[in-house]
Amino acid sequence: GAAFLQYYVAQAQQAMTGLTASAAGAQANLLVALAQAANVQAAQTVLTNYANQVQAADQAAFAALQPLHAQAQANPAAPVAFLEYGDFECPFCQEYHPEILAAVESLGREGQVALSYRHFPNSEKHPRARAAAIASECVATLLGNEAFFDYADGLYANSPASLSDEALLASAVGLGAEEDAFRQCLASSAPASRVDADYREGLLLAANDPNFGTPYTVALAADGRQVPFAGSRPASYLVSLAKILLGNATSTAAAR
Repeated sequence: GAAFLQYYVAQAQQAMTGLTASAAGAQANLLVALAQAANVQAAQTVLTNYANQVQAADQAAFAALQPLHAQAQANPAAPVAFLEYGDFECPFCQEYHPEILAAVESLGREGQVALSYRHFPNSEKHPRARAAAIASECVATLLGNEAFFDYADGLYANSPASLSDEALLASAVGLGAEEDAFRQCLASSAPASRVDADYREGLLLAANDPNFGTPYTVALAADGRQVPFAGSRPASYLVSLAKILLGNATSTAAAR
């Protein structure tokens, strides 16, 4: 009767949280189908079918990940790329960021490995993370890719003191940004949209990996191999992983 339907509707609504636009069609029909279910078994079938549609959509999006993003360091044609999902207020990210930089610096000089930084601010736990991510995108817009990494490095090195509005502004100006231009950028929608796009991409990964959390890395080889992992790793581990992937990586995937 009504009790089991209420239970499954609650489960479905919880499952919808954070889903991607690719699953919108399935979402639109889910509650209607549940309301029409004649019994518990029928409701379970509806949910199973829905879950399969969402999983297929998310796996397709995961497979479509491209190695290079707007903010990338080292050779854009490198046969291996690290995608670093980070949060400027995350202490584990603060520990990890220098390690992945060291690994890319070690192999990037030879054009073998690139680093692509992606934003995944956990606003619930880290209230300053999203503002810092937006500020870093403004630095990229105003001063370029190299300045973005200089800015990001500074945010991590001095977090959380570096994440106040005053500190974000001072760091940007210190790198050469004009104060008025920086403030105008912060007030615009473009940098927030880029941060949100990264965040949505991270949600896709989380849908396929229960261990997802920042820092999170996807190592991508040009031949399509992917090695995702959560948590901090030393530079030596990342160098070894890159060398394994370089063993068969002979061409590069398209940048977006």
